[in-house]
Amino acid sequence: MLRMQLQEKLGLTELSPASDKPYRTLPLAIKKRLMDHQPPQRDLPRYERPASQITEVLSYAENYTNDCPEPGFCFRFHLVRDIIGKTVKSVHLWLFLTSSEDFNRSPARRLTIWLLNAKDTGIKREELATKVMSKREGWFHLKLPREKNDWSSTEHRLQLTNAATDFFTDSSQEPLQFPPVSLARDELPVLAVAVDPDKHHQRLRRQSQCQGDSDTCCLQYFEVDLKQVMEATIYRPSTIFANFCRGSCLQVSNFATSHAYVMRNQALAETDDDLRRYLSPCCVPATYEPPVSILYRLTDGTFIQRLVSEISAQTCVCK
Repeated sequence: MLRMQLQEKLGLTELSPASDKPYRTLPLAIKKRLMDHQPPQRDLPRYERPASQITEVLSYAENYTNDCPEPGFCFRFHLVRDIIGKTVKSVHLWLFLTSSEDFNRSPARRLTIWLLNAKDTGIKREELATKVMSKREGWFHLKLPREKNDWSSTEHRLQLTNAATDFFTDSSQEPLQFPPVSLARDELPVLAVAVDPDKHHQRLRRQSQCQGDSDTCCLQYFEVDLKQVMEATIYRPSTIFANFCRGSCLQVSNFATSHAYVMRNQALAETDDDLRRYLSPCCVPATYEPPVSILYRLTDGTFIQRLVSEISAQTCVCK
């Protein structure tokens, strides 16, 4: 019945049969790089430095169901800490597609990849890629856009859905709820992130200034009206800069102390968000601007000049 309805909708006399070609295997180059990393050791992803000097970090997916929007499959990828702050060259997602009769007969065999981000209002989804897939069983890959996510971090959450459900408009037909992606132990999706090990994001510099809504440790400019914060009458200056440090230290690559480095790595390993915030190092001033000369006018009309030091941060650091 379903076959006849599809034929009538698409104006086809006969649907093409399912492919009888052998399934596609994972490329030999990927196999070699994954040889020493087998599930369930997902906390030890394969990490190599090819001769081209482009570091490629590979990670098997971890299937999870908590906070996973329906329908579809959700996967969590853990990468090594060495990737933090690196310049990302390319991002690829490898999938093992199974032979599904319903999926093969679908008018459009399309998969959509979503990026999942936890927000205060819940899980936010952002579409990364949609691709028409072959009927053949085996490994396929999708290139994911670099600009839609900061891939130089240690954890990413992706969702796979079947984009062909839009084509099922007849109420008598049931849409395909889940994409034909294998959940077998040795066929879980693989995320491959190629980075340049010699280049870092500009935002990771210790002296970086805050840009817009940046959430990484940075220097925030702040102007203060002295008359509102000092008890005595200020004759001059009327305003000064009291720049301060703000932001998270989780994505920073340089630290003031070994203690801060160890605590940051421990925070990255935690899954509890509250505990992660407690363990994360603090973004604090490393150096201050030169002392500011302030002229006070006392109640008896006399003046006193004082030098006030450490009132405006000059650079920031995580410690």
